[in-house]
Amino acid sequence: MLDAIILAGNGQMKTRSQTPKALIKASGKELIAYQIDYLKDKVHKIIVATGAGEFSKELEEFIYDTYPEMAIICISEEKPLGTAGAIKQCAKEAETDRVLVLNCDDICDINLDELEKIKGNVICAHAPKLQFGIITKNKEKDVLGEYSFVEKPTLKNLWTNCGWYLLEKETIKQFPFRGSIEYDIFPTLNFKIYQHLGRWNTFNTMIDVELFEK
Repeated sequence: MLDAIILAGNGQMKTRSQTPKALIKASGKELIAYQIDYLKDKVHKIIVATGAGEFSKELEEFIYDTYPEMAIICISEEKPLGTAGAIKQCAKEAETDRVLVLNCDDICDINLDELEKIKGNVICAHAPKLQFGIITKNKEKDVLGEYSFVEKPTLKNLWTNCGWYLLEKETIKQFPFRGSIEYDIFPTLNFKIYQHLGRWNTFNTMIDVELFEK
């Protein structure tokens, strides 16, 4: 089984709420709870990067109060380290040669047994869902008229990062102490792709919460 790092220190959602993003509720359940509940019988150890400041303390209290029976390790930061720095810091607590890393706000049902079959560093990918409606010109004239409208379609034959990674500890050791995994690491990393065809819900605004609840 893998050890897992959940990146949960990304502040607040784009809303007036003062609630840490990881504690925003969707269908009555906190985002961090979705991730822990999914992983708790699938991984060896869960390590949560809780970020810096007062939000970190609030998140830690929630995790320890909600999951007293689990030996979850929460690691905070004196100053924001970015995703790369947070992973590097948390990986010191990991015991497995490769570590599952996931964003708190990317809810997926990735099959970890299948994921582990891929060697090396792996980025999980999903067909992207456009955040806007698109208008296309009809090729044939019919009752629909000259144009068609499709609301927020899933784009085929394209793959986007869905916020779950399987990373070698030896690779993580080379990460900077502060930086972004998306901007500073991935452009230079030799990695493979796991094409995830199942569930993927990402949360950036309260509209995403509303869509999830529908």
